[in-house]
Amino acid sequence: MKKISIIIPCHNEEDSVTRFFDTAASIVNVKEFSYEFIFIDDGSNDTTWSKILNLDVNSKSGISVKGIKLTKNFGKEAAIHTGLSESSGVTAITIDCDLQHPVEMIPKLIETWQQNNINIVHCIRTNRPKESFLKKIVTNIYYKILNAATGMDLRHYTDFKLIDRNVIDTYINLPEQSRFYKGLISWTGYSSINMDFDVEERC
Repeated sequence: MKKISIIIPCHNEEDSVTRFFDTAASIVNVKEFSYEFIFIDDGSNDTTWSKILNLDVNSKSGISVKGIKLTKNFGKEAAIHTGLSESSGVTAITIDCDLQHPVEMIPKLIETWQQNNINIVHCIRTNRPKESFLKKIVTNIYYKILNAATGMDLRHYTDFKLIDRNVIDTYINLPEQSRFYKGLISWTGYSSINMDFDVEERC
């Protein structure tokens, strides 16, 4: 049975780890694929690691959990890279643990990937999470500069996406030391499709 990897970077997510896993495990189709959930604890200083270790997988056929604990907070980019490097699926879905990325979209991502014979499914946000006015200004300036420098308009792109094994292997073997996940995935040039979603409230 082919395997799908779910990559979940976590930093101080003690309130959402169990809820995320229970929700995701209840909606994936284990008749067609098996699933590995890879939680990366990015130097949390709460009980996130303990929550990961205590996830109940015994009653969930076709689902496994791998926990990776980083020695300190290296940042989300490093956590995603670590998870992808440890993944063994034919495809991987990177998704936040705080439930701002709708877990319920996982089956739709897989279906879209299968039906369209593509390498990447980008999740494009239709709204922004609550943030300060200053952050909005800084973010807009950043993406204008990025667009001018690279020709890529990534203003509404997120780290929430599906990438197949070709893209995974290309990404983890890139020479960049400082990584920008959503930028590099787009830059690889593999075939892709966009899917809109609404950002949920943070758990």
